[in-house]
Amino acid sequence: MSITDLTSMAEAQVAERQEINERLHKLQEEVSDFCYQCAKCTSGCEAHKLLELEPHKIAALLKRGLIDEMVNSEIIWTCMSCFKCKERCPQKVA
Repeated sequence: MSITDLTSMAEAQVAERQEINERLHKLQEEVSDFCYQCAKCTSGCEAHKLLELEPHKIAALLKRGLIDEMVNSEIIWTCMSCFKCKERCPQKVA
């Protein structure tokens, strides 16, 4: 049984999610499984007003395996790579 996003009918991409988590683990980064949606990452994001998806929502999509939903967002690529999201995260999610 897999998760289906009822707004877009997207299926969860379990294999892709596992690959992303493995790559993050190799980089010694924390994975999205530890995110509990406190939104501290979003409150520190300097580009969040420009983003279609806020950082905590991106972590939620990754956690659910909805990779296409995340990657196909038009404005997600405006991230400034300042890593304030990771600095503010109590779980140190990358």
